[in-house]
Amino acid sequence: MASDRHLSDADSERTSPSREERVAAARTVVYGDDEELITAEELDSALEEYGVGIGESEDGLPEYLDVPRELSLSACHMAVDLRRDPAEFIAPRA
Repeated sequence: MASDRHLSDADSERTSPSREERVAAARTVVYGDDEELITAEELDSALEEYGVGIGESEDGLPEYLDVPRELSLSACHMAVDLRRDPAEFIAPRA
């Protein structure tokens, strides 16, 4: 599974997406038109529709490219795999 990006010291809080923005982005990806969670098989297509590029790394694992700052890949994967709302996996800012 891909890990989310970590902010460097150069990034400031005001440029970081809020928890609400991150939850909204993840929900946009993981909920289908019927407002039900999508399946694991549908996740890559949903990520691509959101603008995430998906390739393959040299070791054959998925590689996610151009991931918007507000989107938590980890929350999307866990929500789909565990059949839970992604908000449960997005922590508030410290």
